[in-house]
Formats: sequence, structure tokens, C-alpha cells
Amino acid sequence: MVYEVDKQSYIQKNRIMVRWSELFGIKWGDKTADDVRFADLLKAVKNQDSELVYQELYKIVKHGVSAEQKTFLYQYSKIMFEDDAEYDFGSLIDNMRGRFKDAHGSGTVVIHTKIEQDPDYRGYYCLDMTSDLDKVEFYFKAEELPFEAMLVQNGQILIINAVSAFEKVPELQKAIAQEER
Repeated sequence: MVYEVDKQSYIQKNRIMVRWSELFGIKWGDKTADDVRFADLLKAVKNQDSELVYQELYKIVKHGVSAEQKTFLYQYSKIMFEDDAEYDFGSLIDNMRGRFKDAHGSGTVVIHTKIEQDPDYRGYYCLDMTSDLDKVEFYFKAEELPFEAMLVQNGQILIINAVSAFEKVPELQKAIAQEER
């Protein structure tokens, strides 16, 4: 299943890169879908009309992954919400918005999560407060090949990142350093 999610992500990134080039004139040089993350693709259009960006993104990726892949991602990442109408990632953003606003509108807010029953598990939610798009990134550790997926729904974007080490993620380094104090 990891391979299928990764394959779908590669295809989606290629389509987004082509569309951003056509619509916004973004030049990627010699970069391919292997060289960029979903977050990089969204940063590239950060100053564009957020509604237009979201509409185009939704046209390209639909919801992002199949229902089977979405279920896999939620289970695999032990993500902190459920896939139903009351507990989707839109609800997550709304429930955590107060904590995100603590950043005073600047930079990236990082929220560390733990599951009480599994103290070895941890993940990080990141929200770029400088963007008009409701975009949350979730990072968790994976022993297998690192991969990412994007879910697009109800005007909001969730990027799920499986990484080999949190310390390799630039967005998390400041939060990790603060935890170690």
C-alpha cells in the first residue's frame, strides 16, 4: 500500500507542476516530482489567489487518495482524527485553530502530539501561518520508505508525511530543540 500511495503522490505532483506552470508561469527548471514535496508546490503559489489555487488543486487531485488509501494513511500514521463527517481534518483545523493563532500570524506553528497508550509514538502538526490556504502538515515516523500524501477536502488541505527521522525535517527543528530543553 505504501508503494500505491507513493505512486499516486508522484502522479499528482507531476500534474500540479504542469498546471502551476501553465496557470502561474512557474518555472521548475530541471526539478521533477521526485525533487519537490507537496508543501513546496503550495509555497510556489503562496502569493496567488488562494481560492483559485484551491479550485485548481481540487480539480487535479480530487480528494487526493482513494478511500482505501485514506483508511490506510489514518491507521498507518495513527493520526489524531477519524474519517467521518464529524471528525475529519477540517474539524481538526477548527479545533486547533486557537493554538495555531498563538503564533501571532507569523511563521510556522508546530504542535507535538502523543498518544497516551503508546508513549513511543509522536507526531507533529505544522501550520504555515503566512498562507491563506487552510493547510496542515502532519509528520510521523515510518520504518519503511518515507512517503507523503495530500488530502483535499472542504476547502482544506492535509499533507501527511512519513519520515525516517524528525530531525531531518527543517520545519520541526525549532520545535524539537525546544522540547529537549
